[in-house]
Amino acid sequence: MSSKKLLDPAKFELRSDDGQLLVALGFGLTLYGSPPLSGDGKAVLDIYRRFLELCPKDALTFYASENMRQHKPIAKSTLNMLPTWLKPGAPAREMVSLQLKDGEQYQDAPRYNFQVFGMEKKSKMFKVGYASAISLGFPLEESGEFFTQMRDLFVAMCSVFPFRSGMAGLSFECSKYELETSQTHAWGLSMRHPGININRIVNDSMAVHTDAIKGVNWLTALSSEMVAGVGGAAKLRKALSREIEFIEVPHGIILQAGPAPAAGDLNRGDKLPLYRSVFQPLAPLVKVSAERTPSFNLSTDYEERTTQWFLRFEDA
Repeated sequence: MSSKKLLDPAKFELRSDDGQLLVALGFGLTLYGSPPLSGDGKAVLDIYRRFLELCPKDALTFYASENMRQHKPIAKSTLNMLPTWLKPGAPAREMVSLQLKDGEQYQDAPRYNFQVFGMEKKSKMFKVGYASAISLGFPLEESGEFFTQMRDLFVAMCSVFPFRSGMAGLSFECSKYELETSQTHAWGLSMRHPGININRIVNDSMAVHTDAIKGVNWLTALSSEMVAGVGGAAKLRKALSREIEFIEVPHGIILQAGPAPAAGDLNRGDKLPLYRSVFQPLAPLVKVSAERTPSFNLSTDYEERTTQWFLRFEDA
């Protein structure tokens, strides 16, 4: 893989005046599946184990579950919460929602990040449909070895988790405590550099549900059912650039757009043609998400600009 310099994360990230990291740039891997998440507990815990093996022992500092208003410091027992929830015979939960992250302050956007979300049963509080989701984040490293490691991790995730869709590549994480400021910053940079995803796991779970995809990235995962919905693998191969690699996994395929992830830069004419090649035949599935997603927290024109973001790879 290429070790060409991609970008300097410090030039893309955002800090508040008092030093809080409001927007972090890293490498993100996310899969969306059909609920309930507990039905795939063994697969989720396998991915959780892989994350912990790659995350430095003392890197994770804060956590939050669905009934917490703010993140709290991680204790020794915190890392056992998810295995306890997902073990066979565990009491049923209304939802499974947990985030483990790094950061000097609880408000910080994460670089190391593990997050799961899934509705376990129907609730009067949540009348809309959600996908279940599992999302991992790592600090960005500028090396071919790192990208190979991340690709192998994503392939391993897709090999155990019965996904409907997913993506892996450059990704922004935004602080949940300063949503308008952080998402406005991330939105603007991602529109210029379309290869950078903006991870919003709960909102994205509503957007994709089980019949759509969020978009495309360096690695784009599609279930066998999703592939069939766009005409089948043969038709998809014919529609895509020959440079797109097909990686077969037990639950579908992964489309790899080039040897390494790329941010792109529309101001300099770098429109990421391989990413656009993947997007075009999948556009109908993305448009479903664009219509269903909660909007970004932006100061003005938030609905229109949210749609623009989802369709940023669409040819004019």
